[in-house]
Amino acid sequence: RESMGRTGHVCVEMCVVLSQMGFCTMYLIFISQNLELYLKSSGLSANDIVWLTLPMMVTLCWIGSLKLLTPFSVVALTLIFLGLGYVISEAAPLLQDATTIELYKPKTYSL
Repeated sequence: RESMGRTGHVCVEMCVVLSQMGFCTMYLIFISQNLELYLKSSGLSANDIVWLTLPMMVTLCWIGSLKLLTPFSVVALTLIFLGLGYVISEAAPLLQDATTIELYKPKTYSL
């Protein structure tokens, strides 16, 4: 604020708001595209999913303290580690015979 004055401060704040809006928009698009893959049979488009998830996202944004989300964070972290353990346990037998794994496929890998 001291180097550019009030005008510089307002410009910086506007840039932060615009970048955050861009991140949130991209996150909604990312969620809708992934959910669309799982909900193909329901006939919902990505646009419909964005509008259906938007109220939930806005509600979550109104939470003033992240302490309210701590139990959900613990459950999510536990599920992430369980999923990681499952993937490793399924992949470990495949990696025992490493000679059958082709690390580089020149015909399908473009540079």
